[in-house]
Amino acid sequence: MRDAETCAAISDVLTILFNTEAAVRDGRMEAHEQRSWDRLAARIMDRTPVSGETALSQTVADLQQSILDSVPGALGTTLTGTDAWATALPTIREQCIQAGAELSTEGFVGG
Repeated sequence: MRDAETCAAISDVLTILFNTEAAVRDGRMEAHEQRSWDRLAARIMDRTPVSGETALSQTVADLQQSILDSVPGALGTTLTGTDAWATALPTIREQCIQAGAELSTEGFVGG
């Protein structure tokens, strides 16, 4: 598993979170729908492959351990608003930059 692939998967997670937050803020999506998207993002994060061979891989593995109940259909696990996500994201961002794979998002929820 290459760090660039890990960063690409995390960018997908960030894209979901970015778009749903914008949609809720602009009144185009209800909070309950955002929570469902957030649970999907948590499942993607949980399924992001890690090798255990790099600092990024270990950071992501530690975050995955904090979202253990993010299985399909799980109603309790989200990423946003959690200490684990808020704490890990700056480190992940920096580690991705160091790996030459900066995190990115794509806006697609229109108004």
